[in-house]
Amino acid sequence: MPDLTCQHLIIVAADVGKAQVMNRLEHGTSIRFSADLPLHFYEMLMGERLTVTYSRGVPMKRWVPVPGRRNEGLDCVSYGLAARAMVNGNADRRAAELSSPVTQAERKPATPVRREGRRSLLDKGPRY
Repeated sequence: MPDLTCQHLIIVAADVGKAQVMNRLEHGTSIRFSADLPLHFYEMLMGERLTVTYSRGVPMKRWVPVPGRRNEGLDCVSYGLAARAMVNGNADRRAAELSSPVTQAERKPATPVRREGRRSLLDKGPRY
């Protein structure tokens, strides 16, 4: 009987997993699918696309669903790759990585640079 008292939490970044799947599909290597999968699985696999939008001058990558398509296939493949990586992973080492303290330099976000002559939306009053 398996020991149910020892459970590990694994954090999976869905965006990173989707990017890895798409990268592997673009190169045509390291992913094999069954010949018995229906055509709509492959439509679901391509059910999202990566878009880049800018928020305050900072590029933000987002996965956006393609209208009229389901996207469960892409999610399933990305989570499957994460599960496969954990089968051969060292759970104790990963727990140590997650519990290690983060230095102040890693935690501190980059401060935005304000350009002269531009006004924030929060600036009040007329501009002279």
